Amino acid sequence: MRRLGLTALFAAVALALAATAFGALTPSAYRAQANAACANANKQRKALGNLENASNPAIVKWVAAGLVISRREHATLQALQPPASLAAAHRRALGFQAQELAIVEGELKQMHAGADPVKVMGKNTLAGLRLYGHELSAWAAAGLHVCSSGGFEVSTG
Repeated sequence: MRRLGLTALFAAVALALAATAFGALTPSAYRAQANAACANANKQRKALGNLENASNPAIVKWVAAGLVISRREHATLQALQPPASLAAAHRRALGFQAQELAIVEGELKQMHAGADPVKVMGKNTLAGLRLYGHELSAWAAAGLHVCSSGGFEVSTG
């Protein structure tokens, strides 16, 4: 009886692993979907405009709107099932992105409590840039040219 139980357990685990593997995208489909998600988020962020000569309330509004876009992008990317060959880079990039989101969420909370937005953002600039660099590197390792460009137009010609 114990042997039958272990056999059933191993069969269930094997089926679960197989189902996960079958749910994974091909590398090209993964890259197409992820790059599309990043392109969409980049377009939305660009539409927010820049913060040149912005008032403190405008900065807070801009940060809040950017955070909504970034959370949506993160959720979309998180929902993708990359192929096994790209899964580690995908998880690594999402981890860095999640840390960046946590920083911005904390900054926004401070801004809503009345703190000066410029000073609040200035405190975490170096840490945020470091995380962002790691995130872009991880997306590049997964072959995601749009995500790894950081929203900047990149030309190789």
